[in-house]
Amino acid sequence: MNAIFEREAVRKYTNEEVEEEKIQKLINAFQASPCAMHQTDVMELSVITKPELLKKIEDSTDNSCYNAPLIFMINN
Repeated sequence: MNAIFEREAVRKYTNEEVEEEKIQKLINAFQASPCAMHQTDVMELSVITKPELLKKIEDSTDNSCYNAPLIFMINN
């Protein structure tokens, strides 16, 4: 419960590359997470790391990702 009530939003990121092992752990957590009405059957997770694509997303969303080094995008 503490993790829920003590969470905070981070909007400052470094240019450090995120290790593949950490990305894989987050993907595994996504796949194991419960979801209402079996929507995971139609969900798709994309991990965006290419700088040119990240830049396009930042430009088209008015910097809504705060120049994060990667983006997890969930589509359904």
